[in-house]
Amino acid sequence: MENLYDVLIAGGGMSGVLTASQLLEEHKDWKIAIVDKEARLGGRLASLNPEYGSWGYGLNRISTGMYNFFDQRLKCCPGSDDLSAFKIKDDSRFGVLSAGKVTETSIATVFNEKGGVRDIGGAAAQRDWGRVGALMDTVTNEKKADLPISQVFSGTRKSPSAIVLAHLARIWGVADLWTVSASTLKDKVEEFESSIICGHWEQALEALLSSYESSGRVDVHLESRISDAQLEDDVWQLKTTTGRLSAKRLVIAQSPWEASLWLPRPLWPAKLIGLVNRVKPTSSVVLVGKRQITDNLELAERILIPAENIQVLVDPQAVCFQATIPYELTLQAPEVVKAIKRLRRGRKKLLASFNGLDLEGEHIALQPVGWGAPLSTSDRKLMKRFKLADCQSKQLSFCGDMYGDSVQGDQNIISSISAVSEALQ
Repeated sequence: MENLYDVLIAGGGMSGVLTASQLLEEHKDWKIAIVDKEARLGGRLASLNPEYGSWGYGLNRISTGMYNFFDQRLKCCPGSDDLSAFKIKDDSRFGVLSAGKVTETSIATVFNEKGGVRDIGGAAAQRDWGRVGALMDTVTNEKKADLPISQVFSGTRKSPSAIVLAHLARIWGVADLWTVSASTLKDKVEEFESSIICGHWEQALEALLSSYESSGRVDVHLESRISDAQLEDDVWQLKTTTGRLSAKRLVIAQSPWEASLWLPRPLWPAKLIGLVNRVKPTSSVVLVGKRQITDNLELAERILIPAENIQVLVDPQAVCFQATIPYELTLQAPEVVKAIKRLRRGRKKLLASFNGLDLEGEHIALQPVGWGAPLSTSDRKLMKRFKLADCQSKQLSFCGDMYGDSVQGDQNIISSISAVSEALQ
């Protein structure tokens, strides 16, 4: 059969490429094809890349755990650079833009009443922060740990500490603070305070695959959108915009919401399709501007603009303004337009606060899946009962930041890659 591979991987983001690398190391005689609709690898993690004429989304940050996992995969690839060659910097500085100036603190002290809390909400929030301390203590209470914050927070939604907490929650990918539990919030705080590393990960992914491509063990089909999939005589047939591909095994390294557009419902594991119908991700609307070469300003890597409910992600090449919204609101054009207006006001305020800061271009994008791990209390209850191993098989497997029971997407990627590897043995 023409173009018959051992494995087809739908998705060329972090999870898809790392899965391919692991499978190629474990099965020396396998040949793999990776299919992605974009013109480059990296998915949501892609950064500004003039070579491809592409814009990033400010999402090119990974956790220390993912960095170490990625580095190990790269070291298994002969002749590849160390991952540090693609690293820009650790996010360590946090700023709050208010009244025309930015007040800075370290990311490690953002959740402290003497640090970011005071900068965002002033003395009133600092005095009221004990309510948040009491909220976080409920994590150790078996009866309260998984209750929505709306039920266990002692203040009102308009209390100073609640307002600050809602601002911070959006930075951690929590669109609606009141629907999550204290235990979920605690996990997101810990993820944020640990080292978050910004880098050109799409270039690192290319480097990871380069030796496999040169030896003919992997083919990468970019700008290739999947339109249909069928399982015929135990062989997968993928219809794409660049041709038909066949393989004995299929790995879906896309969000389930994206894969549900082309994978027929009868082919889905019953438990997983149920989650797709009931659980929704958190979305982000982004506005990106390219920094000028002459820009030598030292800006905090993350800046919160409370008045606009947005955060700013800064790296040496670009500045990304990001608004976090529930997935359902992306289906309502007026809500997305409102978010874009907030982003533009935030851009104007940031430029006014820094003399010499000049941004070229205004690239606007909607990421329906900005954060894949579901966070609301009802969603978490479903995920705790969800066992990925029950949905993996030798013919069809899944990996990515949504496929797992952790609220930390990087951890889900790592654990789901291991689950795919075990299923395909």
